[in-house]
Amino acid sequence: MSFRRLFDPLLTLRPGRIFGVLGALALTGWLLAPPADLAAQNPPSLGTDGVVAGEVRLAPSIGAVRGSGMPFLRATAAIHVSPWLSFGGEAAIPMGEVRTTAETSPDRSELTLRYGGVRVAMRRPSLGESDPWALSFLLGTGTARVTSSLLNTELGSDNFLILEPSVERRVSTFGPAELIGAAAYRIPIGAQPLPGVRPNQLRGASVSLSLSLRKNP
Repeated sequence: MSFRRLFDPLLTLRPGRIFGVLGALALTGWLLAPPADLAAQNPPSLGTDGVVAGEVRLAPSIGAVRGSGMPFLRATAAIHVSPWLSFGGEAAIPMGEVRTTAETSPDRSELTLRYGGVRVAMRRPSLGESDPWALSFLLGTGTARVTSSLLNTELGSDNFLILEPSVERRVSTFGPAELIGAAAYRIPIGAQPLPGVRPNQLRGASVSLSLSLRKNP
């Protein structure tokens, strides 16, 4: 059995649907969490309900795709199950495209890439929330699409698996909000060639600066 046939059920799931389900679960945890104790000054500790906090993030991001920079908007929703471990979902939504034909070519063919999936993040257990550094892994699906503006049609598309490890650092904290910088590396798995695009051109590094809002029990 080929690799792609083995994972066909996953590849047909769009990143938006995966993120929608995980986001709904994370939002439910956010809404059901007890009200925050505004007088508490210490880092959060594991609550009796097993949830430290619910978190949502929005982050403008720039990622390397086919040797060019593609702008993304990254949206994340997560539930912290301990001071050092969280689970959730993340989606990277393209806010632009990269050209796949030469600037002198009359046909402006463009590539867009979107992806999303399950995100696991962890800090050093000995430091917990006081640790400004965190390591995360995103595992999900992605879709690459090449279109022609001259022909006004899609030239090709492909679905594949995505693995994206990242490292992040808390830059500053103000109330329930945090500013977080991150660097990640996107690895497509099982991608197929598209017009003007080789599979290895879909892999690349990205950087982002996110605003995180958290609700503690």
